[in-house]
Amino acid sequence: MKPFIIPWIAVAMILQSCGARDDEAVGGVADRDTVKTDTVMAEIPYGTIIPALDSVEWLALTNEYKSLNEHICTSISKFGFCTDDRILCDVDRAGLNKSQAEGLAKTWIEKNGKFTNIADFSKLTVKRFIGIPSCLLCDSTNKTYRDWSLVFGNQIYEGMEVFYTEISMYIDASGPYRVGGNWYSTIHIPAIDSFSLDRAKESLYGDTIRIECFTPIVYIVSPQNIAAGGRKVIIPKKYNNRIELRVAWEIFIARQYLIYVDTTTGRIIFKNQTIIC
Repeated sequence: MKPFIIPWIAVAMILQSCGARDDEAVGGVADRDTVKTDTVMAEIPYGTIIPALDSVEWLALTNEYKSLNEHICTSISKFGFCTDDRILCDVDRAGLNKSQAEGLAKTWIEKNGKFTNIADFSKLTVKRFIGIPSCLLCDSTNKTYRDWSLVFGNQIYEGMEVFYTEISMYIDASGPYRVGGNWYSTIHIPAIDSFSLDRAKESLYGDTIRIECFTPIVYIVSPQNIAAGGRKVIIPKKYNNRIELRVAWEIFIARQYLIYVDTTTGRIIFKNQTIIC
């Protein structure tokens, strides 16, 4: 079965649900090819919906994951995919080089596509690949480490970056032992943007932006401080019982602040200060 996709319809307003800051865009959760009917879906204007597993489903999938990956010490989230809960793990101290670590990562990804929605290792882009904590064999051409930290970059879906979809893993001589992250197999992209980029920008005019520095800086959004251009991105929003995948315009304000505006509803999904004062 596939993630539940709801086409655009004129229905009630978007929920402002409770639970773990449900109104925030949140990463570190995973997609799955399962559909579950949920009464809250009728209140959502559009989007791809990833429902949470019930306890029986979660336990069955967790057991399957553990049996397939005996060396893994991390677990499955309530949405059905691998999550790195930052627990301490036993590490194989034999050591391995970068090529060996990459080979083990490739084998793991190809075996665990059900839990990451990634079937083709070649589609992954390496963001960071470092040996830790210090080399065991420090030959400049073939360094050996006890384990490696490997991070793959965000998913690109139909040319749009999908936020919070990095895949991270720690790898020792026996293979990956900590893995977290996911891609999404199917994402509904509205055929028409109800809010064009220009309209999304205009909707922000007059809003107050506060830059938190030693001395706070306050801007009133206007055509003079809003950047030219903008890109379309996909943002997962985590609620207590579901994940929504939202398409948004990324708009840069005063070279210091990003605002993400839903292309269908015109609502602000979240804001992000880009500088550290």
